[in-house]
Amino acid sequence: MTVSPATSAALQIFQQLPEFSQAAPETLASLAGVAEQVELRQGQTLLRARTLESHAFIVVEGALRLLAKEPFQDDLFSVGRAEAGQLV
Repeated sequence: MTVSPATSAALQIFQQLPEFSQAAPETLASLAGVAEQVELRQGQTLLRARTLESHAFIVVEGALRLLAKEPFQDDLFSVGRAEAGQLV
């Protein structure tokens, strides 16, 4: 079986995450085979409130600022930060 460079890179990322440390090698290979790279520019939205996502995201490089909406106003405020190597 030939593994593409993108799949091989994704597999390496999965193998480094503690969340996947107990996963079988076949499971990791399967995940790596369907993984897609998403690139965001500053200010772009990755996840929205009140939306059930069908995907998980791994921050490979850079960081994400996690925002929430103030319940009584329309203001956004920071609730955290996701760094490279973290699962979102």
